[in-house]
Amino acid sequence: MKAWLIEANGTYWDGRAAGAAGFDADPNQAVRFARQEDAERVKYWLLKEHAFALRSTEHVWLEREES
Repeated sequence: MKAWLIEANGTYWDGRAAGAAGFDADPNQAVRFARQEDAERVKYWLLKEHAFALRSTEHVWLEREES
């Protein structure tokens, strides 16, 4: 599965707050966007005060093989 995340210094926006308190080191807790455009819109509208330090990055989650 591919998704776009909003990232800052190795932490990811989890949507719990619109500021520094809304970031978590675990990418599995992050809000996942289907399109880069969606991540960019949130970055510039909801997190605009911090947008200069944020980036939208594409991440891939691999499916686990069942044993």
